[in-house]
Amino acid sequence: MEQLKQLAEFACQHRITGASLKPSSLLFPLDHIMRELEQEPAPEARDLVRASTTMDIYNHIKRVRDSQGFKVGATKRAAVEQYVNMFFDEVLNKAHHGDVNRLLAREKRLKSAYLLYMLKAFDRLWAAKGMRAPTSEEDEVVPEVVEEPEAGIEASG
Repeated sequence: MEQLKQLAEFACQHRITGASLKPSSLLFPLDHIMRELEQEPAPEARDLVRASTTMDIYNHIKRVRDSQGFKVGATKRAAVEQYVNMFFDEVLNKAHHGDVNRLLAREKRLKSAYLLYMLKAFDRLWAAKGMRAPTSEEDEVVPEVVEEPEAGIEASG
């Protein structure tokens, strides 16, 4: 599914992940959106779910990056918002015709494919930067080559 691949590549480029290369960390944003849709599947709740998941994912990334000594602000929040919108517009509405039940029925398969797409995107990113992919002993932290400095106004805590 091309939409899911694009979502994973966007997440890699903008580092919309947790702190590590562990599957649970890489899958966090996708998993969070799916959990929220599972709780609020009605089409009339979509705007609420979009807004709440955007802030939940942004706040999670901010906590993780703050603990690592990085500042996260408006640029990251905009990227997270774009990520969430891509999920809803492309993955849910376009690829699954807005059918949350159909999406959730394919959840395991979607997460597996997303994870593979994420890892391949990181491999390409590291190769382009002349770096090697971390070994399993080193996969605790995503190398900072993917972290871009925040521009503009910093978000206040």
